[in-house]
This record gives sequence, C-alpha cells and structure tokens, in this order.
Amino acid sequence: MIRGEESVWYHIGFSPVALLTMLSVVIGTVLFICAALPWVCRLIKKNPKIFWQENTIIMVPKFMHRIRSNAGSLILLVLLAAGTLAVFGSTTLSMWYPYQAAKRIIPSAMEYRVTDEEQNENVLNALEETVGQDSFHAYQTTVIHVKASSEQMPEEYNTGIEKGREPGFECISWTDFTALIQDQDTDTKRDKREDDNNGSALTAPADNECILVKYHPDREQSDLNAVYHLEIPEQGTTDVRVSAVTTNNPIGFANSTGTLILSDALYEKLAQSYSSRFTVMSINCPGLIIL
Repeated sequence: MIRGEESVWYHIGFSPVALLTMLSVVIGTVLFICAALPWVCRLIKKNPKIFWQENTIIMVPKFMHRIRSNAGSLILLVLLAAGTLAVFGSTTLSMWYPYQAAKRIIPSAMEYRVTDEEQNENVLNALEETVGQDSFHAYQTTVIHVKASSEQMPEEYNTGIEKGREPGFECISWTDFTALIQDQDTDTKRDKREDDNNGSALTAPADNECILVKYHPDREQSDLNAVYHLEIPEQGTTDVRVSAVTTNNPIGFANSTGTLILSDALYEKLAQSYSSRFTVMSINCPGLIIL
C-alpha cells in the first residue's frame, strides 16, 4: 500500500485484494485447526520420549478429542477473534491517520495569512481576552515566493498551478523554522526537526544549501542533493543544494506548498531583492485543539 501507484492494491483494486485476504485467513484457520494441529499431535505420539511423560500422555489425547468434537466451534471462535481485531484495527487507523494528516495540513493550533494589520491586531486582542496573554504564543513569518530552475525540480514547485498558484518555492529562514517547530512541539515527544533521509536531527543549512519540505514522503530520496538555481532579480541566480529532506512542514500547506528552508544570510539576501512575499501568523496554545 505504501508503494502508491505501483502497489497491487492500486492495480487490482482494494475490494478484490481484501476479499482474497479474508478468504486466505478463513481457509488458513480451517486448515490449521483441522490439519496442522492433529498432525503435530501425531508427531508427538510417535515420539516416545515426549509422549510417554506424566502430563503429555494425558493432555495430548484429550486435546485431540476436543479438536475432533469441537473443531467447528474453535474455528468460529478464532474467526470471530480475528474479525474483532480487524474491525478494531480498521477503526483505529481510520481515526488516527486523518488526525495525523490534519496536523500536517495545519501544524499550528491556528494559522492564517495576514492581509490586514488592523484585523490581525483585533484577532490577537480577542485571543488575549479569551485565554490570557501568557497562555498562547503568536509568531509571524514572512514567506518569500522565489522563482527557480533545475534539471531535477520537485513536484511541489508546480503544485496548485491549476488553482491559480504561481510556480515557485516558498522560502523561509532557518530561524523562523526552528522557532515555529519549537512552538508546535510543546505537547509532543517527537522532535519534528528530523531528516527523512537518516532520521537524524536537522542542522542549519549553509549559504549554498537548503532543506526541502516535501508534501508526500519520498522513500527513494530522489530530491536529495538536487541543485536549484534560485533567481535573484537584477543579480542573476544563486545555486543551492538540497542537503536534507523532511515532511515536517512548519507552515500549513494551504499557505506554503513548496517550502525551502534557507540559511538566515541567504534568506536576507533574497528578501532584499524580492517583493513577492506574504506574511503568515501562527498561533500555538496548549488550550487550543490542533486540527
């Protein structure tokens, strides 16, 4: 299932494969109880060293008799237990995965684009009156929309163009990234500053490096070490190499899809040249539910 379009589930269809799995479980259970267990008991009876013992000589015949007389009930009981476990697992997954997906879509408790400073102040004042000034933390991030070119451009670069989004990278600084992640990690044990390549903690990129935030996990790490030529108006281009890839987005995908995390120095250089930017307000509070 994790192979996407290459998965058997995708080509054959979920229902046929699920039916095949169910039939395999039923047939396997019947064969195990009616054939495998009696066969093991016969092997024990043929081995005098094992069979002619104080407990074995009584337990094995009794066990074989119970299997012969209650095989149907035992098969039904096992299938009911397997069905209960399957339903419980499906219910858990159907609730857990959407919850985790929602946390990726909006990693902060509240997030919105700042289009009106007065309205933004009204939101913060209303929140302060509701939960108190010290009960939440608001962080404002300036995101720069940067054009680029590369022989190995990620799919996130062109995501959303059919809905009016201009192709490009949304660039933020390493300082903004660490500040947002620290705010969002107040109620979790997992460090979100993690490299998808080797599981180690992310480190600050150099001036010629960047960290790519992926929308979908990429087990093959095809974007690692790719070189992007970031355009700088009236100055040409600057090359950055993807030093790490992560799926832990600091900003919701509605506001930033193809996110690049740059060094503070390179970010400031781009900020001086680009006018295409927007501001995102991220609010985190233990009393607010992250959805």
